[in-house]
Amino acid sequence: MHSQVDTPTIAQPSNAQTRRIPSWLKLTYTLFVVVLAIYYWREYGPTNFVYFCDVALFLGVAAVWTERPIYASMAAVGITIPQLMWQFDFISSLFGMPILGMTAYMFDTNISLFARDCPFSLLVADLLAVPCLAYGI
Repeated sequence: MHSQVDTPTIAQPSNAQTRRIPSWLKLTYTLFVVVLAIYYWREYGPTNFVYFCDVALFLGVAAVWTERPIYASMAAVGITIPQLMWQFDFISSLFGMPILGMTAYMFDTNISLFARDCPFSLLVADLLAVPCLAYGI
């Protein structure tokens, strides 16, 4: 008797079943990044996009659209230390004792309030990408 061996197959779920991040959230996050990128390009020029926070922001877009946690992980690993240093410097500057001087622009009234608020928006956007991918929020 000849027996036929079944080879195991992995069923590929449909696109709707694998999608964990809602489209409205993807579109909102992308629109935020587009507006921010256009503003930064006009205000600071293309060299601004080599900073860790901006690279992390673009990795966040890739992570949200592809839903591949590796991009969010790369952004989180790459930005954690610089963001902690930025926050430490910002808080010390609030008390009049800047440590690194990297947040001096945040207290420069010649820079628009929108431009000075952008680092907070970047931090929130970067931090939101990780839970969205990890927990499917």
